[in-house]
Amino acid sequence: MDNTTFHEPIQDSDTDAIISFSEIQDSSANIPNQSDSFFHKLFEYENVCESRSWLEETASSFQSIETRVGYWPFTRKQHEINSRKKENLELVSQLDPDAPSRQKRNLAVEDQEYERFMLRTLYEHVRRGNLKEAIMLCVNNGEPWRAASLRGGIYFFDTEIDEITTTQDDNPNRISNRKLRQTGGNINRSLWKEMCSALSTDTSMDTYERALYAALCGRLDEVIEVCVSWEDRLWAEINSMIENQNEKIFQESQSIFTMAKSSGIRLQPQKTEPAESIEQVFSRIKNESSPEVKMLSLDPFREIQTAIICNTLNETIISYSEHLRENGKDSIDLHILRFLVHLVLVLNDVKIPIDQMAGDTIISAYTQRLASSSHKALVAMYSSKLPGSMPDILYSEFLSQLESTTEARAVYIQLAEQYKLNIVAIAKNTALKILEKYTSEGIIDNDKHLREFVLTSVNEPLTKAEMSQVQAIEWLTFHQELYTFALVQAVSLARRFLLRGRMNAAVYLFNSLPEDFVQDSWKKATIQGDFDQEIVSEKDGSNLVDKSLKQIKTNSDISSQMWGKTLSILFQDDVQNSFEENRFGEYELKDSSNGDNVGKNLTHTFSKQKRGLDPSELKNINIDVNIQEDIEVQQWPTVIITTSFHEYIQLLSLCDGIISYYSWCDHMNNKPLDNEMLKVKWMEWRQIAIEMTDDTEHILRDRVLEANWLGTTLMLFENVSSPLVEQRNMEIERLRRLYVPECLYKLHNVLYESRIVIPSNLGKSLDLAQLVADDSLMISRELLSLPVTEQVIDELPNAVRLLINSAEECGEGEGFPRTKLDIFLLLLRQSSMKILEDTEEGKTDGLLKFGLKQ
Repeated sequence: MDNTTFHEPIQDSDTDAIISFSEIQDSSANIPNQSDSFFHKLFEYENVCESRSWLEETASSFQSIETRVGYWPFTRKQHEINSRKKENLELVSQLDPDAPSRQKRNLAVEDQEYERFMLRTLYEHVRRGNLKEAIMLCVNNGEPWRAASLRGGIYFFDTEIDEITTTQDDNPNRISNRKLRQTGGNINRSLWKEMCSALSTDTSMDTYERALYAALCGRLDEVIEVCVSWEDRLWAEINSMIENQNEKIFQESQSIFTMAKSSGIRLQPQKTEPAESIEQVFSRIKNESSPEVKMLSLDPFREIQTAIICNTLNETIISYSEHLRENGKDSIDLHILRFLVHLVLVLNDVKIPIDQMAGDTIISAYTQRLASSSHKALVAMYSSKLPGSMPDILYSEFLSQLESTTEARAVYIQLAEQYKLNIVAIAKNTALKILEKYTSEGIIDNDKHLREFVLTSVNEPLTKAEMSQVQAIEWLTFHQELYTFALVQAVSLARRFLLRGRMNAAVYLFNSLPEDFVQDSWKKATIQGDFDQEIVSEKDGSNLVDKSLKQIKTNSDISSQMWGKTLSILFQDDVQNSFEENRFGEYELKDSSNGDNVGKNLTHTFSKQKRGLDPSELKNINIDVNIQEDIEVQQWPTVIITTSFHEYIQLLSLCDGIISYYSWCDHMNNKPLDNEMLKVKWMEWRQIAIEMTDDTEHILRDRVLEANWLGTTLMLFENVSSPLVEQRNMEIERLRRLYVPECLYKLHNVLYESRIVIPSNLGKSLDLAQLVADDSLMISRELLSLPVTEQVIDELPNAVRLLINSAEECGEGEGFPRTKLDIFLLLLRQSSMKILEDTEEGKTDGLLKFGLKQ
């Protein structure tokens, strides 16, 4: 080390540092400016230096050894004891640094252990780029000679030559922007490196001391011996490559200073020479490292780090995306996939070009993984990072697989809105995906279905498939803009439920719709005539509709045009109706303008109008209003909406009638005893029975049978003919065949059995023959169109079943009754026989009691 020349900085007397540590922290940063151009000529030299800095900054923490006072204190004390006892143990007799190697003797055990840990600490500091801390540790431990040996690697510099201007802002007594000549570093650095290399090959030295000096001079063999991780090996390779390249540049450069010649020491050749490129570094780590390091090099995180350093990141991202497309989204570990996604997002943010399709594939795969994890709330955010319609498709796919409460699903819609996704398109796609999954169930074999048809109880729980389909409609009701789309889908689903006899599912579906579901535009477009007749959906207990619906006629003037045009016409009609004529023959805005869009716009426009409008001005009023309706639905023919709304009302009436009937049955089956003790209770029961009978009769007769339930007015023909329309028309026909006779039987049973509280109902049960005979209602056609099922016979009164058995015994033919008309005739026969029986027994005042004429 004596041949190494050091140049201390020339500085003022008030500096507090013995050594200029500012140039020690990063030796490559202290290379003279005159040499910068040489370094920029190296292939990716700056990137390699950044990689070394990154490896140094991210190295794991370690426990540094504590400093102590005195130099080899235990050895010195033991030597004094030995000298007094005149014992000659195997301890050094001198305390200079070279004594152990020169005398071939050991230190005290405590000093040996401390020395070993100190050397490892010095290496760990250098491994982390903290040469300053390593030097200070040597100084504080009373080993300035070792500090000098470490400090020899500082590059020589002279500020007067390099034209470096420094400013000492930390001292107010200094003159700002004053040029101070500073020199420092080692002009004979190459000679110093030879000494470090010689020390590192001395096998008598500690392993970490050899690795320490090998790292300083750029040797690999000794450093590799202490590398325990992929990062350690990579740092050793890059550090060696940088030192080797630096040395070559200085040897080839022209300088006003002449460096000392080689010392002539014969250095031991390296088994592993420094790499020439960063690609060679990673290739060597992967193929020539220890088994442990080789295994670590295969870690996906390290593969990505390798790609970043080698500038092959785009190729790596493409490789991962191809892997995902070929093997599926679950083929990559979730943590790796998350890292890849964030990497892609960062690259996009900083405008670093990568393959767009590959990046989208990775984001899409991660989003799908989130959809099946416990972090579902993040799906909307990551979906929003995709281009075009991909977010809508991906998010709707996620929602279609979701099983949660209505409140939770509303939160996912809010998240989609928060991240500016197309919530209308998403809700529609979600609903259609769910419904299409069960579309095949909507195709019913006619004969088989009619033979096996069974009407379920309204209290029976829904199946999982039915619940999913109801929730599909709920996705459409989160936004009023989709109410019309939901109307068409809801009635279609209700038809499928009712065709299978799943009355419970149909009732649950209608109950799941929001309170404001029925829109004024539907009613105005559907009803022609008296708009004061209120047709709304009121949900009170089990009743779905509690308003009368006598007749509904399609407005032929608007049915053929597009729904968007119809909405505009209806809006303009509202504008005209918002004015009233005053005594001057002018038209003024009504004071009672409602709070809808029409009223608000008119109030805003005409609030400052000082005179009324003449008829021509009223006719030309044009108020622009944003129609809250889905764009796709606006392109539909109006007849689709009007017939769907008509069907919606009539399906509600059916559900209402069935619910009311079974509630009536429950009440009639709980009749108390008619005696003096229970007289009051019986009277209360009778009053309720009368009310429930009237309500049930009203629904079944007025809103179903006499309303031509699902009649020809609901059929779609001609301009809108398509396979879907044909399927709908067929389903409506089947529903009539199934439920018109069902409602007729139930109405007869209500009238017949309620004779105990309303005697005149017995006669009314017989009058149902006139209802069936009315050709305009076409009830008789439905009675003749279907065979009789076992459930129909089982639900008949006992007296009717006895009549059936009697008819079979009388030889009317096996299989009687053959049609539902036969059943109805038996019911009429039952009523007639009961009337005659009661008359003969004198229980009545004659036929007038039953509402019949002599």
